[in-house]
Amino acid sequence: ERQLVPRYLRDPESGGHGIYLVLWFGPDGIPVHPSGRKPKTPRELQKRLEAGIPDLYRFKIKVIVVDVSKPRKPMTRTQ
Repeated sequence: ERQLVPRYLRDPESGGHGIYLVLWFGPDGIPVHPSGRKPKTPRELQKRLEAGIPDLYRFKIKVIVVDVSKPRKPMTRTQ
């Protein structure tokens, strides 16, 4: 609300809409949520960010979290 709304939603070219794009590099380094829990997945982070959007702007702001974290090594079977 403090950044996206005043800087971008007010731009006449945006039509009053905006995208909040977040790159997910993994759970390390993410601040602890006021609930005391860190998001463990990109989807969990997206849900939390969406929940923080005031009702007035919910239909105008789209939250997108892109997972760019390194893939985990697949578990291999040992025989």
